[in-house]
Amino acid sequence: MNAYKTNHVFYICVLALSILVTFSSLCVSVEELRSVLSGIGCGGVASIIIAWIIDVMNCKNRKVLNDNVLNQIFQQFDLSVQYEMRTVIEECALRNPSIDTEKDYTLGEIKRIVENEDGSIDDWKRHYHNLGVAFSTVDPSVILSYDPSEKHAELYTSILQGHISHNSYSTIMSMGAINACAEDGSTLEYNMLCFDIENMDRIFNIRGKSFDLKRV
Repeated sequence: MNAYKTNHVFYICVLALSILVTFSSLCVSVEELRSVLSGIGCGGVASIIIAWIIDVMNCKNRKVLNDNVLNQIFQQFDLSVQYEMRTVIEECALRNPSIDTEKDYTLGEIKRIVENEDGSIDDWKRHYHNLGVAFSTVDPSVILSYDPSEKHAELYTSILQGHISHNSYSTIMSMGAINACAEDGSTLEYNMLCFDIENMDRIFNIRGKSFDLKRV
């Protein structure tokens, strides 16, 4: 649900009521009462139409402003993710020459490529750390501060998940328990990197944006 959206049903109902009052004045035989009802009805119709137009324009302008602000909030996040995913593809291509580095991969395709790689490669630690830096460029509380809509609530949740994931990783590292968390020869960073890519894909989809790998 959009927090800034014109309630067309409300305006239609009020407009219909004003029109009903206008026509009902024709059925009144008392001249003074007829004039009062006619004035109320006609004045109400005009006022409602004007208010409706103003509301539509305000909501439209607010949406444009919100989109611009959201783009600014995610600008550094987008650049960091795109740069890091380009690095991931190029390094995977060094190990697997069949990977075309000139292709404009989606985040879903990059995730599948990563999942086919050896999970014990040390490079995953660096990639996961860099994506943590990308998540840190967005303050999830800011997303809801100016538009408490369903879209922004979903973005808030996804960004918050990224923060929690990397904060948990930092805690594990500080405890020296990183090796105890590795399973089946796959590093913890590799598993969490796959989760990060899936989460980032969700963030781009919520924002209605396509991931452009060639942009960087």
